[in-house]
Amino acid sequence: WKDIGLPLSRATLGNWVIRAAEDWLIPLKKRLQETLLQQEIVHADETPVQVHKEKNRKNPTKSYMWVFSSGEYETAHKIRVYEYQPGRSGSYAEALLKDFHGVLETDGYTGY
Repeated sequence: WKDIGLPLSRATLGNWVIRAAEDWLIPLKKRLQETLLQQEIVHADETPVQVHKEKNRKNPTKSYMWVFSSGEYETAHKIRVYEYQPGRSGSYAEALLKDFHGVLETDGYTGY
């Protein structure tokens, strides 16, 4: 922006990213999640991630990326939803899957 004569502050650029997420990315994720939960089969897994300088948490505290994806044979809507959570409690999966009435395929973790 500066090269074309429009010097913008970091705050302005950061606000643009936040606004794009609020207006476009969050609604898109919600719609993908709704569509995923209408499918017959959903795969789920969680993997540890480390987030540095996370508010109110010590470094290095384990957090988790929960991943929910459409079934292998789903052809119309192949979807993968990533859900960051600060822990591995089954309540996170329960909240995301509360409206799901199909088959859930997992690795056997009892949190599902």
